[in-house]
Amino acid sequence: MASAIGSAALRVILDEKLPARAAAAGAYLKGLLETLEHPALKDVRGRGLMLALEFTAPVRPLVLDLMKRGLLAKDTHANTIRFAPPLTLSKGQAKEAFGLIKAAVAAFRA
Repeated sequence: MASAIGSAALRVILDEKLPARAAAAGAYLKGLLETLEHPALKDVRGRGLMLALEFTAPVRPLVLDLMKRGLLAKDTHANTIRFAPPLTLSKGQAKEAFGLIKAAVAAFRA
């Protein structure tokens, strides 16, 4: 039974071209993130939909602000925010997420 479930899941991933869609959505979102400007923003990095913003200051307040705005992210190594949206993320959803990120970064006082 477990093999059948795994096989069905892989079939959906391939049939819906989720890896290619994730790569395209990730590249689009990363391009948007690279337009962010903040004195404490040090780096934008990632691959596919696994993206991160690195700051020169602790980002926990920024992560909490993003949560209040409806976007979940993970702070890691104190100064980095990781984003890992689902493989099904659309371009429209990426644009909407970027709007929330941009507003939170603009309000961030490092």
